Amino acid sequence: MGVRFGWGLKFRVRLATPRLTHVSIFHYPGILAIALTFKKMYDSAMPSRPITPFGDTATISTGRWVQDRDYRNWRPQGTRDHLLIYTFSGAGSLHFPSNTSLAGGGDCSLYLPNTPQDYRTAGQSGTWGLIWAHVHPPATWRSYLNWPELSPGLRQVHLNDLVVRRRVKRCLEAMVHHSLSAQPMARELAMNALESALLHIANARPDTAQARLDPRLRPVLDLIHHRFDQPLAIDELAAVAHLSPSRFAHLFREQLSVTPLQYVEAQRLQRARQLLQHTGLSISQIASEVGFAEPFYFSRRFKLATGVSPRAYRETL
Repeated sequence: MGVRFGWGLKFRVRLATPRLTHVSIFHYPGILAIALTFKKMYDSAMPSRPITPFGDTATISTGRWVQDRDYRNWRPQGTRDHLLIYTFSGAGSLHFPSNTSLAGGGDCSLYLPNTPQDYRTAGQSGTWGLIWAHVHPPATWRSYLNWPELSPGLRQVHLNDLVVRRRVKRCLEAMVHHSLSAQPMARELAMNALESALLHIANARPDTAQARLDPRLRPVLDLIHHRFDQPLAIDELAAVAHLSPSRFAHLFREQLSVTPLQYVEAQRLQRARQLLQHTGLSISQIASEVGFAEPFYFSRRFKLATGVSPRAYRETL
């Protein structure tokens, strides 16, 4: 019996599919064999499970769900949009190549485009309440989405403040409502609601002055900004913060470097400058509008703060 000799050739390829890495060709007399070598992709704990469908998102697609323990999503190639997930109850489990992270109440998670998405209801939780949005964010949102990174392409920020959580949840629920409505400007309203949520999240980041503020003072500042045209006493402001007047006054000055009444007056005078610039109201009307009972006293305080009288300030515009 004769011996049959042949030859073989193996070379790397660069094709549209990233999984095909080598083509091998073997030739024997009367036989030609071709072998294809594929690289192993993202190593999932359950590689055989079905891939979650996904399509092209024009601008925004949203939903609000409470899912049971069987809920899971697996997209090994990710999606071409951003995926934001806000957890409002229960917990989810986010799996990525190097680790696993829980998404609990107040966690905002963000998958960047083309990032493998492997997430499911956390086993110990049993349910996962989440609001999600597939979105193509405009370039102006880039700074809002600069969150800490859990893994390449996966970011997350945690909201500690319950007031901020409620605000973010209301905005995201409005986003879902608008995105599913038949209104002519539904998509624009949904994007506006999502942007509002992202702004609340940005304000709550630890590196912002608002986030560093003692949470007991936040409702006080909200009250001042909405009612500075009315009489505001230290006792009333202290009650909003659930502190004694003396403790409240000390904390306020410690945090904001001014007394509560100085802060109130600063807001009144700032509003007065706006009205002098953009309205034809008289000095007396502006004084009343910003909470000064006497126009003469208003003018005196205005000049002390700005160096000119209200009339002179208006004339320089």
